[in-house]
Amino acid sequence: MADFLSEAWLQEHPPADVPEVSAVVQHVVSGGPDGNVNYTVTYKKGTPTVAPGKCAGDPDVTLTLSYDDAQSLADGDMTLPIAFMRGNLKAEGAMPTIMALLHANR
Repeated sequence: MADFLSEAWLQEHPPADVPEVSAVVQHVVSGGPDGNVNYTVTYKKGTPTVAPGKCAGDPDVTLTLSYDDAQSLADGDMTLPIAFMRGNLKAEGAMPTIMALLHANR
């Protein structure tokens, strides 16, 4: 089994499709055992493609959360909307895309 948030883990655990969304979403996970982790999800007509690292250019949305909260999301102990409502997930950028991501990941 791949280490949490490693490139292999990201490929094994792709994000959900988000119908009708075409956007670049930068994910920032802070406070991990090896420091911060950045990865980019590019949605084309709702279908996601994941790449490790920062995106080349300005993302449409940036989502930031702690390593522990990312682990809770991955384990199914918390949902993206709950993390957002609790203030654990910081979201910046295009509000329609943010709302679509939250709706698709309930």
